[in-house]
Amino acid sequence: MAGSRPLDPDDPSADIFVYHEIYSELAAGDLYWLTHFGGGLELTLPLLMWVWSWLLPPLSVNGLMFCLALTASLSMWLWAETRPGSAQGSTTPALVGICLVLLNIYFATQLARQFLSLIVLLFAFGAATRPRRWLFLALASSLHLTALPFYALWLLARRGWLGWLAILGAMLVLRLYFVPLLAALDIVPQAVADKLQYYVDQEDASADADIGSLRMVVVLGLLSLVSLLACRLRPDPATRPWLVLPWMTGAVHFMLLPIPLASLRTTLIVHSVATGFIVWQMFAHRARGLLPVVLNVLLLYKVAAFAAGEGGAYLRPTPLMLSSFF
Repeated sequence: MAGSRPLDPDDPSADIFVYHEIYSELAAGDLYWLTHFGGGLELTLPLLMWVWSWLLPPLSVNGLMFCLALTASLSMWLWAETRPGSAQGSTTPALVGICLVLLNIYFATQLARQFLSLIVLLFAFGAATRPRRWLFLALASSLHLTALPFYALWLLARRGWLGWLAILGAMLVLRLYFVPLLAALDIVPQAVADKLQYYVDQEDASADADIGSLRMVVVLGLLSLVSLLACRLRPDPATRPWLVLPWMTGAVHFMLLPIPLASLRTTLIVHSVATGFIVWQMFAHRARGLLPVVLNVLLLYKVAAFAAGEGGAYLRPTPLMLSSFF
């Protein structure tokens, strides 16, 4: 579905055209484009596209979207199957299912590097040994440099309320001093400067995307209340952080709204990547009996969201495009 969606070549916010241009240059043998992102540090996705150019027939823009969506989905499936504590017998297929249903495939093709980076970062979060953790962190950073600050935020979040307060404080400082930070671009690494400048360039086009990404955060907040009521206001200690997570995410999202695309990208792991796993954890213990209902409601919500896309852009054109393919 993600690979067959219609595309507007005049849409300046469609990053997939940039990715396809780089793919085309790599397929033509110009390996300079391997170092295009992050000052040459974000090497993994261009390298992957170069491999696709060797293994597959020439890819259209839609074909490249399919490869990106498939890579993200398979990576998420592998994480859900192998994460610590995943040996849950008959419940594992339900966990994998909800992780894939709530995976935002649109952002997997639009914000491809950061999206894949965050999935790899999930492997780092649960790594059993320090060398494996550093290896996954290095791989995530080679996809998108923001893996490093996100890893730091995870370390803070593990410290409980003090860590969460520190995160909120850091977001507030970022909100208040973002403009002076931009003025100091000449003292930060060029790769970081380029990313910050991107937000400035997108200032006029960011509001809809930022507000739209808040929808799933609101859904998670409502589900946290459902879980709280289902366990009679006495959630299991292991469940409490997951019930708080949507509200903390909403606070971060709200604080960063004035900064173009910052809300969307800062909270991406919650509303678009690990969303299914967060829901699973919310209903992991005392509210487990309600989980089948919740998962089926979310499945219907996802189908409705595709069916109600702007101008029917998600579902209705797909059968025609597929019939042309066959």
